[in-house]
Amino acid sequence: MSKVIFTPRFEDVCGHMTADKKIKVECLPEQEAMNLFLRNVGEEAMKSHPETPILAKSVDKECKGLPLALITIGRAMSYKKTPQEWKHAISVLSTSKPPSEISEQLPYYWISEGFLDGWDDDLDTVHNKGHDIIGRLKAACLLESGSDEEREVKLHDVIRDLALWIASECGKNKKRFLVRAGVGLTHAPDVERWKEAERISLMNNGIKEVTETPQCPNLLTLMPQWNRDFGKVHTDFFQFMPLLRVLDLSGNSFLKELPVGNGNLAELRYLNLLNTKIKVLPEEMGNLVKLKHLDLELTTRLHTIPQGAISRLSELTVMNLHYSYSEWEEGSEGLNMSELEGLERLIHLDLTLSTVHALKRLLCSSKLRKVTRYLILNRCEDLTISNQLSSLFTAMKSLQGLNFNRCNGLVEVMISVDAKKGNDYPVSSLEWLVLWTLDVLDEAQPALKTGRELVRYFSPSLTCCGLGVEARWANKPVDSPRGETERRGEMERLGNKSSATISKWRTGVTISGCLPDCGGHILRLLAEVLAACPH
Repeated sequence: MSKVIFTPRFEDVCGHMTADKKIKVECLPEQEAMNLFLRNVGEEAMKSHPETPILAKSVDKECKGLPLALITIGRAMSYKKTPQEWKHAISVLSTSKPPSEISEQLPYYWISEGFLDGWDDDLDTVHNKGHDIIGRLKAACLLESGSDEEREVKLHDVIRDLALWIASECGKNKKRFLVRAGVGLTHAPDVERWKEAERISLMNNGIKEVTETPQCPNLLTLMPQWNRDFGKVHTDFFQFMPLLRVLDLSGNSFLKELPVGNGNLAELRYLNLLNTKIKVLPEEMGNLVKLKHLDLELTTRLHTIPQGAISRLSELTVMNLHYSYSEWEEGSEGLNMSELEGLERLIHLDLTLSTVHALKRLLCSSKLRKVTRYLILNRCEDLTISNQLSSLFTAMKSLQGLNFNRCNGLVEVMISVDAKKGNDYPVSSLEWLVLWTLDVLDEAQPALKTGRELVRYFSPSLTCCGLGVEARWANKPVDSPRGETERRGEMERLGNKSSATISKWRTGVTISGCLPDCGGHILRLLAEVLAACPH
């Protein structure tokens, strides 16, 4: 029987052609890559100087096995005769190392930039469309998985340079983009280079401060995130960025305050302050009247959000207070839940609460129950038995994550349901349940009684897909239950139970995976884990 072999650029073509077997052509291994590179360089160039063969290996290494790069750069080097020319090529290639990007954030960037219509439509649908685009780009080998294959994506150096070349009108307007990501900068580029830029990326460097005021009349996107020592910004830094739409300051862990001038960012749609040391949000935040997305996750030192500032953000759609501000007592001078209720466009809210009173206030609000996706009960000392509030949880149909962190008075976690009601489960969209450093549960561990009652029922989504249940007894809390900056001990594999994975750390335990049924099966797994973990 005859066979047909075809080599499409896009993986979905294989599906349309009903291919029996699909084989992805990966980047070439080291020796094959070198052979392809040398064939394109040619013997004449290789024999032009004794140093050339050694330098050629360095150039080949920078191509990272990508055939397109090996062929193109090999031909470009075929007329280079001196070591200086080869060393210059190595220098240029070695400064092009784009870092990975969190794939979850990309759709929000694109919506804020206007590449995707989303804020006025079903945000989840548009967000899923963004992930579909990411999948298509990966299938076309234009995007690669990052170090975390599920959460990160990156561009190959050559693909990134090609994309920038195309976006700058085939190199005719290079000043539109100032991209110096992951190249080891310790100082920001001279502000004169910012004048004509529309998009600037300085992420993943070692920049510590920007002491000048750039003039950026055309700037749409500014991304100086993950410069860990970055903490000092000129007071008027944002004064002359009238068109800025996307501002990502996440991961700048020395950043303690926002410049007052941020109030002039009237066109800003997206602001990310994740994992910064911001303590107080300025009153001028209320001037960001077009802001759609505000991410304050892991701003654990944030204690003051001026009353009235958030309520003026009438366009706000997404607000993330995951391990962040938790001063929700009515009558205080800061942000309160009444302000959140007044945000008509708000559809996605992550909240951190520290008192039962605040929890009851949340659950009494039909608006906030509907839009809350992730809820963290952090150091909620007056919470003792969660089923005291179980009847109220039934109303939180959109809740995707529930975290009990250092609720040391908690003696039992039980979400009950009447089986006669069929699929009418509480928190039916729940994907994550995190139990972290619960002293009373820890003390009850030897008898396993509390362990057997730890989780009585879960919603259908937990039994068929994407289960993430964490039960942890440890000395140090993780920074985020979703794993962004977790510090875990050494892991010892205990084995697989059905389709769930049980892992034991020096400091704690995690169960994650896909369980075929709920109830007793989950309880048996928890009992085994508790018995295996002396701490």
